[in-house]
Amino acid sequence: MYQGGIKPSGYESYCTHCGQKNYRAVLDGEKDICGKCDAKERVNFKQTHMQVFTWPGKGVGEDFRDWSLFELQDRVALVQEFDRLCDNVTESYIDTCRDYRIVEEEIFVPKTIKILEPV
Repeated sequence: MYQGGIKPSGYESYCTHCGQKNYRAVLDGEKDICGKCDAKERVNFKQTHMQVFTWPGKGVGEDFRDWSLFELQDRVALVQEFDRLCDNVTESYIDTCRDYRIVEEEIFVPKTIKILEPV
């Protein structure tokens, strides 16, 4: 299991045209120019933009001697929830393998092209 959470990313605004994020806020109720696509479509996030983070390689095996009973119960509940999730994923994968097979199917995708047409 990885350990992690979410934290504020620091981004204040983004371009509604191209999606580019920016660390500077826009004046309230206005739009600003995007530094990537030059569109005047940069607006502030409505709520704080969050970033997911993990601590790869940080194990869950720790010294639990200084933990309170509540902290231990919380960790046990987390590990049990993760164990149930693993069981559900494994069961879903086995069901998919048992109930489905991979077959090749040819599909045709319509594509719009430009051609010259006599007037």
